[in-house]
Amino acid sequence: MPCRDREIFVLLIAAAIGMLSGSALQAQGDSHATNDLPNPYRHVENWAQLPAGIEWGQVISVQPDARGNIWVFHRKDPPILEFDTSGRLVRSFGAGMFVQPHWLTIDHDGNIWITDQSAKDGKGEQAVKFNPEGRILRTLGNAGLAALRGRWPRRRYQRPRGEVL
Repeated sequence: MPCRDREIFVLLIAAAIGMLSGSALQAQGDSHATNDLPNPYRHVENWAQLPAGIEWGQVISVQPDARGNIWVFHRKDPPILEFDTSGRLVRSFGAGMFVQPHWLTIDHDGNIWITDQSAKDGKGEQAVKFNPEGRILRTLGNAGLAALRGRWPRRRYQRPRGEVL
């Protein structure tokens, strides 16, 4: 095939592909979501009631417990907050313990597991297990020492199905 014919052939193929792609994209753009199921949730403005002196930080984790209370782990002191179903703060704890809060989960016994992803000033890079009243039951890792740089405590102490060691 002469050079000029080859260039024309490539341009025609490119144009055909462009037209087909444009048709496919237009067809995708015309589709609408088909989920007509009712939404079981409702937005409640200012549901969580913080007392004077406590402000919201970056919220890292939110978990319900077996009683229906909501646990929040955020990046301001105190970092661990428990709210009842009406949004009233039940308890808070953990002030001054964490460098950069990273993760919260509640185990099958109702204990609260927290991880701190950074190390500084002898704190951080640990997983901490609290009972629901805020008493420390167990710590994993050495405070302030990043044993496995780049691997946060959550990954070190959690099995694939979410069980904490």
